[in-house]
Amino acid sequence: MFKKIIVAFLVLFTTSPSILAQLKPIPIGSWRSHYNYSKGKSLTKAGNKIFAAAINGFFAYDLTDNEALVLNIEDGFYDINISNLAYDEVSKILVIAYNSGAIDLAKLDNNSEIKEITPLLSIKYSTTLLGSKQVNEITFSNNIAYLSTDYGIVQVDLQKKQIKEIDQNLGQDGIKTTINSCTILEGKIYSITDEYLLEANLADNLQNYLSWKRYKLPNTQLNKKHRILQAKNELYIHLNTNGLFSFKNSNFQKLINIFEESNTSVTNGNSIFVALKSRILNFEIATEKTSYINDNLLNSPQKLIINSSKYWLSDGSNGLISNTTGSFVQYNPTKTAGLLTTRNDSTLKDKLGIVYTKLAPGNGLLISNKACKSRTFSSVPLLQNNTRSSNTVNSIAVDKNNTIYLAVNGGIVAINSDERIIESQNLTDFISTPVIDGVRTLATEIVLSIAIDGGNRKWIGTEAALYLFNEDLSEIIQKFTNVNSPLPSNVINFLNLEPVSGELFVYTKNGIVSYRTNATDGNEIQENSVLVFPNPVQPQFNGVVGISGLVANAFVKITDVSGRLVYQTRANGGTASWDLTNQNGNRAESGIYFIFSGNEFGKESLVTKLAVIK
Repeated sequence: MFKKIIVAFLVLFTTSPSILAQLKPIPIGSWRSHYNYSKGKSLTKAGNKIFAAAINGFFAYDLTDNEALVLNIEDGFYDINISNLAYDEVSKILVIAYNSGAIDLAKLDNNSEIKEITPLLSIKYSTTLLGSKQVNEITFSNNIAYLSTDYGIVQVDLQKKQIKEIDQNLGQDGIKTTINSCTILEGKIYSITDEYLLEANLADNLQNYLSWKRYKLPNTQLNKKHRILQAKNELYIHLNTNGLFSFKNSNFQKLINIFEESNTSVTNGNSIFVALKSRILNFEIATEKTSYINDNLLNSPQKLIINSSKYWLSDGSNGLISNTTGSFVQYNPTKTAGLLTTRNDSTLKDKLGIVYTKLAPGNGLLISNKACKSRTFSSVPLLQNNTRSSNTVNSIAVDKNNTIYLAVNGGIVAINSDERIIESQNLTDFISTPVIDGVRTLATEIVLSIAIDGGNRKWIGTEAALYLFNEDLSEIIQKFTNVNSPLPSNVINFLNLEPVSGELFVYTKNGIVSYRTNATDGNEIQENSVLVFPNPVQPQFNGVVGISGLVANAFVKITDVSGRLVYQTRANGGTASWDLTNQNGNRAESGIYFIFSGNEFGKESLVTKLAVIK
């Protein structure tokens, strides 16, 4: 289920196209994630693993073999945008709450491996629960998970794997209120809002706000996410930017002032620990002594857990950090985590030396020529009759025919490169309108990005999906959304297609993923660097074999050892693909296959061999 990545300690780097090309190839049609694990959000310990959630990534760190196991939608999880998570040792269930309101219940075995995942989606699709569905804390008691949320308390039955009840509108006079934290003690439930400590008997109707007693918190500020803690069957309150308090006999007693902002506090033994910026405060309850642990990696702690007197934190700037080896270090899967590149679709030069530059939103397009003469077009016609136009250009690309493509608010515009364009008063005479069945392509969508692959096909990112079109945008070849792919969001901000590997990097508002296309830029002459992957093909492989490094748009034939033709195709740019079926549609038998490549003049040559194990 898991994809293992050896832990490294650099988590964020800037990449160039050359670095992208050095990434290990993945099969054609495969996805991989490049999430930023440095912006930690939550964590929990489950057996020998630390499960850690970042803003747009999720992984488990194995305390036994010191490996990070990257987790994703492909592993069966419903989402990646996690608001909080926690593990119940009794039921051995990992509760994962997402920003959308969806909840995953992941059952773990005795080795802390995930056996099955049960999604709960009723809150996500509720028509009555409106607004934020953020889960601020998760606590457990008697096989019930209590989720403190921005709208109330959600009770999840971990045995039946279903939502038991939702206790909302618990504020004064039954108004909606945020529950920051809650705990169970001696048959009662205590929860804390921005203004009150709430108390109720578990046997009462918790959905009725009248069942709750309210105690006004002392000297509090709103929206501070105060927390209620429990140690040795006593209640303690951490009032953010105020201090620590005990709560006994319906009274608050201040123990210590803490005026610093804090997102997390926990109890362990006879101490209360508060993670502050750059340091952790340890307050010993019995002696009322305080001590501090300082470290530069403590920048923005979001959640703290303590394991065998060692600290594990999810930090908003440094990801998963711990002092298990002495000083604090990071334990984030890196590989391509935090992948960053400079956009290459803002300005470009075509084969005539004409430069196209997108201007700030609403300001149109700037075009200049080799003589440094330029003209600004405040709007771009969407139709050749100039009845509609767009004044915002989001992305620019040039294809192999030297046609310029503009992604605009309202579709795609194709500009035919012409040196006379600088002298023109508008672009009408130089545009062509891509259409599908007589209708302008993507006419109703906001198109944010465009990239051209080695087969001269167009990859288009909009606010709703990722598309692959044929060369003239008259046909949709593929359409990806977060329903049929691992896309973390349907809003595709921009695309970067690596021409050598054919890997398309997709930058969304919720993180980066990449997709291995079946096209690359072709070579001018046949080289000895043709790559077949995977090779050999193992019995369990159900994907597509890629053949890259070919001459542009090469004809490809695959034969068995007797010379009998098994399959033939034409490359998309410098890459051809084979789905491992023969001309009869049956899967290829085990054996050695010869791959021949031919150029446009019909000259063929043997380029490589492929082994198939059935």
